[in-house]
Amino acid sequence: METEFLELVNYLKTQYQKQYWVSCDLVLSDILEFLEEEDKSILDHDAQVIFNRILIKYYSRFYAIASFDMELVQEALSELERLNAADVTDYESVCSLYNSCPEELYKKAISIHPNSLPILYAYALHAKNKAELDIAIGCLRYLLSIYPEANYLRPVLHECEQEALTQLLDKLTTDALTASEVDKLVCLSLITKHKPTISRLLTSFSEVLSEAQQQDLEISNYFLQQEINAEEVVQFWEQRWMHQPLSLVTGIYLTEYFHQQGKIQFMLPILENTILASVDFLRAEALQSTAIDDYFINFNEEDQELIATHYFLKATAYNYQQAADLAQQTLTEALLKFPKHPKLTGLLAVITLRYGNENKTAALSIINDAQKYGVALTTYLDLMAEYATSNNNFKEVASFLKTYHKYAIPTGKSLFYQARAYAKLGYFHNALKTLNEATTYMPITPYRTSINFWQMVIHKNMGDDKGFYKHLQWQLSVFDKRYPQHWEAQNICVEFLYEKHAFQECYKYIVPIYKAGKLPPDLLPILQYLVWCEYDVDNEINVPPVTAESIIETPVTLGHYRANAIYYWMLGKDYESAQAFEKAAGFGSNVGFYLARAYWRSTYDETKRNYSIELYKKMKKIVPESIDYQMQYWEQNLYFRAARHKEAKTSFNELIAKFPKMALRKNTSATHYASRQKINTENLSETNEFERYSKMLLSL
Repeated sequence: METEFLELVNYLKTQYQKQYWVSCDLVLSDILEFLEEEDKSILDHDAQVIFNRILIKYYSRFYAIASFDMELVQEALSELERLNAADVTDYESVCSLYNSCPEELYKKAISIHPNSLPILYAYALHAKNKAELDIAIGCLRYLLSIYPEANYLRPVLHECEQEALTQLLDKLTTDALTASEVDKLVCLSLITKHKPTISRLLTSFSEVLSEAQQQDLEISNYFLQQEINAEEVVQFWEQRWMHQPLSLVTGIYLTEYFHQQGKIQFMLPILENTILASVDFLRAEALQSTAIDDYFINFNEEDQELIATHYFLKATAYNYQQAADLAQQTLTEALLKFPKHPKLTGLLAVITLRYGNENKTAALSIINDAQKYGVALTTYLDLMAEYATSNNNFKEVASFLKTYHKYAIPTGKSLFYQARAYAKLGYFHNALKTLNEATTYMPITPYRTSINFWQMVIHKNMGDDKGFYKHLQWQLSVFDKRYPQHWEAQNICVEFLYEKHAFQECYKYIVPIYKAGKLPPDLLPILQYLVWCEYDVDNEINVPPVTAESIIETPVTLGHYRANAIYYWMLGKDYESAQAFEKAAGFGSNVGFYLARAYWRSTYDETKRNYSIELYKKMKKIVPESIDYQMQYWEQNLYFRAARHKEAKTSFNELIAKFPKMALRKNTSATHYASRQKINTENLSETNEFERYSKMLLSL
């Protein structure tokens, strides 16, 4: 008997695995007939588990066939429970039959597996079919609070909200609504953005609305227009909307609008003006009680996904303001209320990366947690690109973004990261092309200010005055003096003017920044140098004196090497200054400027002629466009003084060919040229050339 049962079950298992469904139906019938006549207690445990599990899976898949029997499916689940073998997939399969599954079985399944997405989703559909919309909406919102990336739930939620809205409107037409029903009607109108309902409430039922509700509906009605003017929205906010507390729905909608427009300075004021109800955050453990429907109805009172979004936007705003402590504090509070929330966890990883340099390993662990909690693939790739950026591994950044663009349409953020990676790798033209694409095809993006910032930086590095000032003015128009981004742009302008040799203008620009206490330490040497060069004619500022202690012992950054180069110069150590300038050139921001500085400082040390010559060769190879007349003239002079007459002669001829008007602009220059070449050819025993330059010298 037991052997026969085992053979039947093994055959059923084989047919099921091969997806021979007709055969499965026949074998299931045979086994059921067999079990009617036999004592189940003596049958093999594992074989019974396999049989009951396949029966559940088969009928949950083919519930429309004539032989479908819900009682039979329930009995199979009961058998699995008796055998202590029922797992979450068994309950999920049974609950997926939401048109047939009894309510008590749903509640039992939810109490055992309160975080099962399939079980809860099926229960939401079950409640929707019974027109118990408060329960369905609460269940779906609960699901989205723990699975925010499950976007397929949103259309179903929207449909439930529309049906609930219709029910309340029908009741409003025939009967008076209670205060809580009015609140629910307004909230549903705002969430669904149903324009006819919003217009109807404002025109025909304004007497039942509070001032705050009227304003919320007016704001929503305004945004449902075909064309929205961003500056008009700013004006409305400052003149009208900011004077009345906003509902959570409206506050988040406005915040996200300004975020998308790149007007991040308005994010915090709006969030601070938003009513965030003090509710007890419901835990999944509460679903283990018998009052499951009450749980979902209470959950529906305050959309916790919106509350999570409120925290996310608030931390994002602090991040933009570079207020790391406040951003981290906000996320810590949020994650206590929403543990394992993928979006909040992902943002925590970003904050940890940007402001906790010693915690990169911790940040990577947080990124992996976000992936484990269900963060979207594109968000995960974003986070990994940010992690690679923090490690200065820009080739890896480009690799992550290449993968990202295979799975998703480029966004302002992904193009920004890609361009920044190109810029860090020194591919300025590619970076600028990518940034220009971002502003052309995505002019409205939260990364608009970051994109503009890098356009400004790249134009600076490429020496494009017009492009630099255009993006500088845009950046300063967006961020006033209250924001660190304003001073960051101002300080980049200081660096730009210094590297353009515009020292008088640089001095005028740097002094107000210094007086405001916003000049970073790595730019202070520029100010000290300008004061040393006597640009401070009115003695309007006091700067720290430069001494041997000013030298940075272990330089790491461009700013460190530039500081040392300036300090060595001011201390009369020309060779050390040249070496530091050469190191600064290695950072690739403005190679020509720093190599030229190194070259000129080295020429002041007569014992380092060979070093000067090597620097010139380096410039000629890497940045030939940065070589001017004076530099090339001095090259031949270095060779001449070192008695390297062949190189001196060649260099002088190159000088004439490259700068003919400058080299021979006066008789004295021509005389100097002829005199030098006469000496060079004489030392090279080039008789014909010597005679030619001798005659040339006599004719001048």
